[in-house]
Amino acid sequence: MTALGAPVTPAVDADQVRRTYTAVLGAPGTIGDEQRAHLAGMLRGQLQLLVPVIEARLPGMAGRFNRSAAQHVLAEALAALATPIRGALPDESVFDLAVLVRSLLALYEYTAAA
Repeated sequence: MTALGAPVTPAVDADQVRRTYTAVLGAPGTIGDEQRAHLAGMLRGQLQLLVPVIEARLPGMAGRFNRSAAQHVLAEALAALATPIRGALPDESVFDLAVLVRSLLALYEYTAAA
């Protein structure tokens, strides 16, 4: 139970995240416009969910390389989230979002095991 007014962090559904990025990475260039828009929205939502978790875990990450890689992925994810969406995203942009989500999930699972 959480205190009133305390922020609630939604749980990360790793299987759902995998299904989402696999739908993009497994079939690049074959996704229709409507499905691409849906997947782009899901991927952005997953970025918004994973970024704060990885940011919070960053100081406790072992190894300079791990922290540096995590900082790079976080910077790219934050830049992607800061970019306003105007119309449909091209395949390359959705692919990039999927790669970022996959990278953040890897960091999420790696830091959860540590």
